Amino acid sequence: MGMLAPKKRAHEILDQIGVFGRKNASEFTIHRWKTQAKSLAESDIVDSKRILAIIGVYENNFEIAKKNFEQALALSNYENSLVLCDYAQALLMLGKGEDALSYLVKAFNIEPSAKTLDRILTLSNSLIYPDVLNEIRTLVTKLNINTDLYLPLIEETILKVNENIEFIEQIGVSVSSYRSMINLSDLVLYSKFYTQTKIAACKLDDMINTIIYPEHLTADDISELNDDFVENVIKAEIPLDDLLKISIYFSFDHQESRDVA
Repeated sequence: MGMLAPKKRAHEILDQIGVFGRKNASEFTIHRWKTQAKSLAESDIVDSKRILAIIGVYENNFEIAKKNFEQALALSNYENSLVLCDYAQALLMLGKGEDALSYLVKAFNIEPSAKTLDRILTLSNSLIYPDVLNEIRTLVTKLNINTDLYLPLIEETILKVNENIEFIEQIGVSVSSYRSMINLSDLVLYSKFYTQTKIAACKLDDMINTIIYPEHLTADDISELNDDFVENVIKAEIPLDDLLKISIYFSFDHQESRDVA
């Protein structure tokens, strides 16, 4: 019972915060969350640091979030899959998709759940990152867990990624430019709408996965996103030729029927 109570309290605090789903909270409420999280430190230091990290993300203070995530990982000997998944989500929101993938792989190595695998496959496909998929395939084979289910999903994603790489090479776009565009999209989208009520979080049991619903975006929202995206693209110094080709061939209108003729 002694260990159960702190864990239950940690889950209650996380439910209040909404994990990575933003709810409009007053400064008083945020301060109360921090106080509650710190009160867990004596009985559950890892969850205490994890919650403080999530509050840091909630407040868009990623320096505080990073410090607490890294402390939580160190205190758990880097063996807490939930902390790893949360850190991955924070990195994704910062536009650091490759780093997010590495933490998801570490989480999967500890707890090879279908949910974490799905996130790895989705992000690998988005960033066209075949190296991670090959690593995961080797890991699943080595662990010999749910191979009948996991391996076909991995192979299917590898095929999709290879098709995208072939297409990118065909139109003459560098893979690094494409990944930069994807990371910038995540950065702009999350920075604008993470702090509003337009994001809903899955249950804690689902390893925390943030979903942005496109139908919640107004015309003004989209215009604001476009302005911010252009500003960030300029800072990223992506070659203009790559920008134009990616804009044309990877728009939603061209996803189903790409024509490079």
